[in-house]
Amino acid sequence: MPLRGRKKKAAGLPGEDEVLKPEPVSSEVGAALMSAATNEEAAREKALVDEKNKQKFLAGVIEQAAAVREANPGNICAKTLLHLHKTNKLETIDNGLLKRLLKCSKTGLDNPDSGLGAYAMSPSDYDDLNFFFDPICNEYHMNPMGDKVHKTSWSLEGVPGLPANGILDMKKMGLKEPLSMRVRVGRNLTNFPLPGAMGLTDRVNFEVTMLKAFDVLIKNKDYGGQVYSMTPHDDWKAVTKKKKNPNLITADKYQELVDA
Repeated sequence: MPLRGRKKKAAGLPGEDEVLKPEPVSSEVGAALMSAATNEEAAREKALVDEKNKQKFLAGVIEQAAAVREANPGNICAKTLLHLHKTNKLETIDNGLLKRLLKCSKTGLDNPDSGLGAYAMSPSDYDDLNFFFDPICNEYHMNPMGDKVHKTSWSLEGVPGLPANGILDMKKMGLKEPLSMRVRVGRNLTNFPLPGAMGLTDRVNFEVTMLKAFDVLIKNKDYGGQVYSMTPHDDWKAVTKKKKNPNLITADKYQELVDA
């Protein structure tokens, strides 16, 4: 996976010459986090067994959403949950959808300073929970009527200020120093849950799957490149049964990329 380092950006961060390095999560810590998530899931299941417990549980969720909304009016997740409660939608959806909705909204309630605060756990959440995600996405993208449609295109036709030939040669446009660019692509594969619902096995198998695609690009002379992984050898071995992660980045290489 590609890595980037950052220099100091705000008060309280390391000094100007210090590098913010990622703190790897050990297998033990990862297991503890998964255990806590499992316990929380069990508590949610118990709370939704009957209608009385369900309404009591939801009252707590709404109380938390109201507190979050008061602390941060910009938290879209909390705002949307309160609207669903006001229209009685939250109280009338079936327990299966409700459990999925609560998982997707957990980060927004646990982190009041969130802006959006909601994350789908699987691609189907966007369809099955559209009454939740549609208003959130529309507000985030300033699309109150829900009528805007994003069209993906790399075409620069009609963009003002470009050279007549449409070629972005930055040197000819006045740039003197070398330019480094990064394109971030955020997508999922249908065989895997989205990151919020991934366990260690999903995470490593996703990386293994992507290596096949990266290998094609690396062998293509028009792309090339190198994969740098942050998956520890122990985690790699636990899932793949192979002794070492062949792409695990070294400390020296990490520092070299940060300094570049």
